[in-house]
Amino acid sequence: MNRTLVALTFAAASTWPLAGAAKPRPEGDAVAAASPARVSGEVIVLLASQADGARSVDPAIGALPQLSKPPFNAYGHWKLLDRQTVSLERNKATTVALAAGRTLELTYSELAADKRFRVAASLHKADAPGAQKVNVVAAAQEPFFLAGQKFQGGTLFIGITLKP
Repeated sequence: MNRTLVALTFAAASTWPLAGAAKPRPEGDAVAAASPARVSGEVIVLLASQADGARSVDPAIGALPQLSKPPFNAYGHWKLLDRQTVSLERNKATTVALAAGRTLELTYSELAADKRFRVAASLHKADAPGAQKVNVVAAAQEPFFLAGQKFQGGTLFIGITLKP
């Protein structure tokens, strides 16, 4: 079975190459040294599915304008499955238990000079070896999403928002 992990990012976030392909940054190690030792964040787990009739968004999700824009607006029904607060220590992997035996692993590496967070994220499934990892540069208070895992007749979207 081909498992695909998709990172959805917007103008405030972008992806960067995996560690083996990383390019030197002009700001060097000074930025990494000045990065906070710990940052907080929020992980939300959403179930998106196609629905006949009127579009519905679980009110427990709260304000999330991304759901009304592509590619999110292709789904007619959104349900909040879980919401967790996380604390990420610099250069240390943090795991978060998700629906159906999945685990999210997040590793915060630095707060870049432009005040965006460098984070590695991967989803693991209990009965499947290995995981795909994505590296993201994300603005504070702007969620980025991992999507593509099938669950209960829909698709899981995991939103991660980091806070300084």
